[in-house]
Amino acid sequence: MTRVRQDNIIALPKPRTTSKLCVEEALRKRRTVRSYLRQPLNLAEISQLLWAAQGLTDRDGNRTAPSAGQTHPIEVYLAAWNVEDLPPGIYHYVPRGHGLERLSDREVKAELAEASSGQEWIADGAAVFVLVGVPERARELLGDRCTRMVHMEAGHVSENIFLQSLALRLGNAFVGRFEEEKVRAIIGLPESELPLALMPVGRKR
Repeated sequence: MTRVRQDNIIALPKPRTTSKLCVEEALRKRRTVRSYLRQPLNLAEISQLLWAAQGLTDRDGNRTAPSAGQTHPIEVYLAAWNVEDLPPGIYHYVPRGHGLERLSDREVKAELAEASSGQEWIADGAAVFVLVGVPERARELLGDRCTRMVHMEAGHVSENIFLQSLALRLGNAFVGRFEEEKVRAIIGLPESELPLALMPVGRKR
């Protein structure tokens, strides 16, 4: 991602690295949730979810999700509209420094729902995590297999978000049915970035 502007970064609360919920219990209880209370999330919860998705775990650049050759071809965007202390808009997660780059002040919940075959419940959450792949980032290492690997890594990231949501007592879902070009236009993605999944998150009804 080359367009990061350091003067446009919102610092996020420091993520926690311990929990009372064990891995086995989280796996047993993990469920897709499509019904949300129209209540706000707080910035600490958003921070924790972003860290779970692609946060740094050491000074060597390792992250919470595995990546072939540390190429990290997944970018995480956030379309937020009901988060305390975070103005509605479109953001890009910056793992190094754990911050959000603000890209737009547009509230796009209705647009994302419409682009997802009219799945209106998407707009009931507080925000949507948009997982985006950059296959060329892994091409030198993986050759023609780079696109396949990007899809696999999106799966790693999405499961992290699922399990972290459960630990926070939040609900979320994985949406793969959407019109790619519409989502690209809504988020403002360059042609080199491929939208792979939408993950709405909110308080469970």
